[in-house]
Amino acid sequence: MPNVLSKLLWLIGAILLIWVNNQVLGYSKVLSQQTGESIYGIAGTWLVAFWSGAYLVLLGGLRRRKPIHKPLFFLGFLPCLLLSILPYTYHCLPIGEKFFYELIQSSFHMIFFSLASGFTLMLSLCRFQP
Repeated sequence: MPNVLSKLLWLIGAILLIWVNNQVLGYSKVLSQQTGESIYGIAGTWLVAFWSGAYLVLLGGLRRRKPIHKPLFFLGFLPCLLLSILPYTYHCLPIGEKFFYELIQSSFHMIFFSLASGFTLMLSLCRFQP
C-alpha cells in the first residue's frame, strides 16, 4: 500500500508540474514578446525541461542523502548542462557561429539535454531505493 500511495503522490505532483510548466512557458513567451528579446522564451523552455528531468528521478524514490556521485556528476551532468547552454552563447565565442545558430533553430537538443542534465543532477545527488 505505501508503494501505491507514493506512486499516486508522484502522479499528482506530475500533474501539478505540467500545470506549472504551462504557466511558466506562457509567462516567458509573453515576456519575450513584450520586451522583444527571445532570451526569456529560451530560458523558460530550458528551466521547464531542467526541473522536469529532476522530477523524473522522484519516480524511483530517494534514499537519504549520501556523498555526491562524482563520476555521474562530472561525466553526466556537466556535459549535458554545457551542451544545453553553449549554443545560446555563440555570440561570445570566436568559433562556430554558423553551427551554433543552426542548433538554435531547432530547440530539440536543448530540451533533450536540459532534461538529461536535470535527471543526472538529481541522480548524482541522491540514489534510488532498492
